[in-house]
Amino acid sequence: GPALVPAGGTLSAAGYSFAENQGLSLSGAIDSSTYSIELDFRFSTVSSFRKIIDFQNLTIDQGLYDINGRLQMYPLAAGSIVSIAPNLNVHVVLTRDGATKQVVGYVDGVQQFSVTDTNDVGLLTGPNNIIQFFKDDHLAGEASAGVASRIRIYNRPLSATEVSALFGDFGKNTPGSGDNAALRVELNGASAGTNVDGLQITAGSSTVKGLAINRFGGNGIVMTTKGGNTIAGDFIGTDASGTVRLANGNHGVIIAGAPSNTIGGAAARSEEHTSELQS
Repeated sequence: GPALVPAGGTLSAAGYSFAENQGLSLSGAIDSSTYSIELDFRFSTVSSFRKIIDFQNLTIDQGLYDINGRLQMYPLAAGSIVSIAPNLNVHVVLTRDGATKQVVGYVDGVQQFSVTDTNDVGLLTGPNNIIQFFKDDHLAGEASAGVASRIRIYNRPLSATEVSALFGDFGKNTPGSGDNAALRVELNGASAGTNVDGLQITAGSSTVKGLAINRFGGNGIVMTTKGGNTIAGDFIGTDASGTVRLANGNHGVIIAGAPSNTIGGAAARSEEHTSELQS
């Protein structure tokens, strides 16, 4: 099929690395109104406006953006949660149905918005249905440097189930050794106080996933009373990369009277990376 065309940047085993407003373009590969676009990438900067996809050949400001960590189809709709963090790989899928004009955006397999594209913001209007990735119509200030590891195009709108399955195949989110955790939030307890625990779980049937928990004076996670908890896909007692030990004061995970818990798992992105464990 048609090749992605770089506007600068470098290609290596780690992916395509680009500076602000370099990025890629793709022509003649997709219908102008019905499609799905899958991206695996990371931005070095996610504050303010950072364009991910431009649909109209850099002629207007509309498009798919990261805006302060939220996915937004500007100016139509935005995600309600912060789902994009600097220097962490993210899996983004955008679907558009030409018949209904319904546009749906996903981050890491979770729907962020669904909106009717009445004004054809996502319609490809440039020559040969060109798509611009990671470039903005402004020369500076609304793009980010970063690394892209995958771009895939589909000729139909994917379902939520299909997007979730793609995310399950996404691979590593951080450069740890032998892990596949997908970290979204770091809990830094350096200023929390003496003997303070990172998380205390008593209600049972709780899931802790996608956290880096470090530098608490007490324990990283304490489970008491009710069990049935799942602790999976976290870095405990390390930094967010999993490569630097940042121990908690006592233990990473303590299980005290809470039965039938699951720590880690064999499924993709469920392995537990901890420098301290006690039960």
